[in-house]
Amino acid sequence: MQKPTLFLLLMSMMLLSGCVTIAKSPDGAVFGEDFSELTFEMGVTDSVSLGSATTQEYRIGDVAQYSDGVVTKIFTWASKSPKTLLVKAGERTAVFAQMDKKYGAPGFSPTTNNYCTNGSRFTPQPNTRYRIIQTGDAAVGCVLKVTDSETDRVPDDLEKVLFE
Repeated sequence: MQKPTLFLLLMSMMLLSGCVTIAKSPDGAVFGEDFSELTFEMGVTDSVSLGSATTQEYRIGDVAQYSDGVVTKIFTWASKSPKTLLVKAGERTAVFAQMDKKYGAPGFSPTTNNYCTNGSRFTPQPNTRYRIIQTGDAAVGCVLKVTDSETDRVPDDLEKVLFE
């Protein structure tokens, strides 16, 4: 009985892993004149508590909705390392973040919508590194921050495109 169970488990893992496309830097991309660097960070410090864990997911694309973006990084209790991605400089880019309200973000809702989702659009500049982090605070809610890693400045053309 263990062999069929293990087989089904392995098949399920293979099927599930095939469903998520993870964004990656273009082949041959090098930080500099043609490519900017985006670093996605986990925005909560207490990701695990008794009986629960926070998940946070980032997506990217030239789209207007979180659901249409390509997954960049999923932070969990077991996956906390930042993710760096090179993107074409000079091209308008949308970044999105979603955190579950049930176990980490503020504003737990008795409805079925227990996520806070943020999005912003900007044009990455050449030779520039950006820090992208979604934080959750009971007083201000969830906030997606996009800043220049060296100067801590917000990009001049940053536009919020989604806030829930």
